[in-house]
Amino acid sequence: MVKKLLLCIIAAVLCSCFFLASESSEEQFIDARISTMSAAPAPTPEPKPDYTRLENILISMLESKEGDWSLYFEDYETGDIISINSHQVYSASLIKLFVAETVYNQAANGRMSISSTTEDEIRKMLTYSDNDSWSDLARKIGGGSYTNGMNIVTTTAQNEGFADTGQFFKGEHKNYNFTSVNDCGTYLHRILDGTIISPEYSEKILNYLKQQQHTQKLPSGVPEGVETANKTGELEYVQGDAAIVYAPSGPYILVMIGDGLDDSYGQIPFFGETSEVIYEYVEK
Repeated sequence: MVKKLLLCIIAAVLCSCFFLASESSEEQFIDARISTMSAAPAPTPEPKPDYTRLENILISMLESKEGDWSLYFEDYETGDIISINSHQVYSASLIKLFVAETVYNQAANGRMSISSTTEDEIRKMLTYSDNDSWSDLARKIGGGSYTNGMNIVTTTAQNEGFADTGQFFKGEHKNYNFTSVNDCGTYLHRILDGTIISPEYSEKILNYLKQQQHTQKLPSGVPEGVETANKTGELEYVQGDAAIVYAPSGPYILVMIGDGLDDSYGQIPFFGETSEVIYEYVEK
């Protein structure tokens, strides 16, 4: 009986020691895991592009061309901006971006309704740069008067902070439409933000720009398959394009305008060349 009792006591002591040893080993293992995790190096962040070098490249390219060139570039995700020589220049059909904004602004404030015909005119004005649609929309904005309509477009642009944009009586061509690369670049930024009037109206404009039929300028400088959304403008002495490029590394905004050109149509390839330099720099 005594022998059995001693055996039970010995077994109990051994079990207790085993339990304490196991618990200690588990705690040591957990402590070791925590120590290893805390000592692990933090992941290395992606290097930020050196946009100062890109800016210098672009300045050199623009200065090598005849005429008055300006450029706006924005990395939408980082907020980095390159603005070169932005000032008020003739807008050509880039003004149509702001006509579309004004139509939707008037509708949002209950000053006009948008029928299916009006919506289709906005589409044709932005996607095909149709001048008849532009003129008709301006008259609808102005209650039948094109001049009144463009005055409202100007007021709307000014009220939205686009200080260089609208129809002004100045220059050798007198009453004409003006804008700047900074205004167009800011406009496209707000489109991506969904703050041109509202997310719904911003999305409408963006979808029309994605269907753009005139892609021989800035979109021609990016690889096939890369999505773009753009609006062009051109006259005998002006060439311009405002684009969003959905690059693999993230979207960016690019606007170029050449004013005072002797051969504006001969400058179209320069848009693609500049766009290609920027795309390759961003994606390097």
